[in-house]
Amino acid sequence: MINIGEFVESSLKSILSSFGIDVSKVKKITQEYHTLSKSINVIVGIVGKEQGIISYEVEEDVAKGIFSLMAPGMEFNIEDPMSISAISEVANMVSGTILTMINNPNIDITPPTTILGRDINAIINTESTEKISFSLLGSEIIIGYSIS
Repeated sequence: MINIGEFVESSLKSILSSFGIDVSKVKKITQEYHTLSKSINVIVGIVGKEQGIISYEVEEDVAKGIFSLMAPGMEFNIEDPMSISAISEVANMVSGTILTMINNPNIDITPPTTILGRDINAIINTESTEKISFSLLGSEIIIGYSIS
C-alpha cells in the first residue's frame, strides 16, 4: 500500500512556499472514516492499482489568503468559479507533487472536486483516515488521505 503521509508535508510546503506562504505542521489525527467538516473542501481521487482519496479542508479566510497571493489585485468570492478554481488548483498541485514523489506508474489522480457549504459534516470514504493539520495564514488547512 502506498504511503501518502510521508509526502504530504513536503509537498504542501513546496507548493505554498512558491506563493510566499509559510506552513508548519500542527498535529496528526486518525479517524475511523474519511470525513469533511470545513466550509471549503477539495477532494482529489487516487486511481489505478490502489484507490483512495486525498482531501483538503479550509475555512474561507485561508482560501482568501491563498487566493490573494495567487491572483494579486483580485478579490476572493466563494460564489465566483474563478476563486474556487484557484483553490482547487492548489489542491491539484499538491496532489500532483505527492504523486510525483511516490513515483509509482500504476497510480494516478483525478481532477479536483470542490464541496462548499457551512457546517458540513460529510463522510466521503469508510476507510480509516489519516489527517494532518497545518498552521498557515493565522488558521489551518487539514489534509486527509484514505487508501483502500
